[in-house]
Amino acid sequence: MIIANPLKKNICIPLQTFTPSPSTAAAPLVEKAPSTDVISSERQDHDFVTQLFGDHGDISKEVDQVLTIRLPMPPDVLHAQPHTLESNAFIYKSTAFLSFPVVVSKPQQELQEKKGLSCASADFQASVTRLIELAEEQTGCSALVVAIDKQDQPDVNAILRAYMYLGFQMVHPSIYHQNQNYILLGYEL
Repeated sequence: MIIANPLKKNICIPLQTFTPSPSTAAAPLVEKAPSTDVISSERQDHDFVTQLFGDHGDISKEVDQVLTIRLPMPPDVLHAQPHTLESNAFIYKSTAFLSFPVVVSKPQQELQEKKGLSCASADFQASVTRLIELAEEQTGCSALVVAIDKQDQPDVNAILRAYMYLGFQMVHPSIYHQNQNYILLGYEL
């Protein structure tokens, strides 16, 4: 059997270089994201920790502070104006626990009138990415857990799939013994 070497020809493709026009050279391509607010406060009655774990148990006894995280988001398909996503959080040992982000309005009067809408799909990936970065850079935690209230979210299955697409895994209820109304999703940092 004869194995022939294919005939190789050198192909030369001329490349052209383009100089940017003055209008595109001055405009920055990437906008810097607005800063994220992290507000620390003492625990209160019926806070996020109590809702998630109740008044009894190790986690509820060891957590002293809760955090409110506000993520400013730019306008998108669903929101013509810039808006804010808010999430409650606390740190237990080396794990940051977060509530599912909700869309809130800036004026205090509107915050009191509306409970908040669920995180919009257009904001989802950007907000989760920013929350992961925040947990990695500022908390020193090794894991991030997002708590989703099954009663507040009409389409829990879609939310679970979206988080799992981004690398989260469901946390078995026997690990943290959370309230049965919540589903926990974990992410190793």
